Amino acid sequence: MEAFKHIVLELLLIVSGVLVFRSLWYLMDIIPIFNQVYVHVILLVMGIIFSIYAVNKLTHAD
Repeated sequence: MEAFKHIVLELLLIVSGVLVFRSLWYLMDIIPIFNQVYVHVILLVMGIIFSIYAVNKLTHAD
């Protein structure tokens, strides 16, 4: 039963992440500054940095 609960919670996390992603995407589409190329470049660089940081922290135990 515990494994089933864990799977359901993980699926809930995935679905909620999709809903948050879609909402943020919509909000960024309606705000004019987020339609600029330089903002996309800044967000890309920030995303890469955050991703590298998170993967580094997850793979290297303290």
